[in-house]
Amino acid sequence: MRLFFCPENDSNFIWIYDYICDINLKMKTSKLQLNKLLFRNWIQFGFLALTLFVGTKFYFFVEQLERGSEMTILRPSGVEGFLPIGSLMGWKLFFAKGIWDPLHPAGMVILGFAIIISFLSRKAFCS
Repeated sequence: MRLFFCPENDSNFIWIYDYICDINLKMKTSKLQLNKLLFRNWIQFGFLALTLFVGTKFYFFVEQLERGSEMTILRPSGVEGFLPIGSLMGWKLFFAKGIWDPLHPAGMVILGFAIIISFLSRKAFCS
């Protein structure tokens, strides 16, 4: 793209395109942008599918507990990623009574390391 001054009117500028280079550039950027957008959409779809899968398994687990029936469905471990409050309560239990939380141990470890790394790197942690 080139910018030329228009001699007829001092206040206006005319944009003149170098058509061959511009068309090639537009084709390359549009293909690249399309590939990035397609990749991003597939990643988002994968996270949506994973979230729905874990949520559905957790729903059936809770239904089983509420009915009081035999435990055939185990609690999905992916739920811990959605329960940071459970990790915080696990740390409260650990500091108050010295008992390591048997339900969300991985969440406690993740939250603990996130807090330690935040203090060491002096960066804020928001989750």
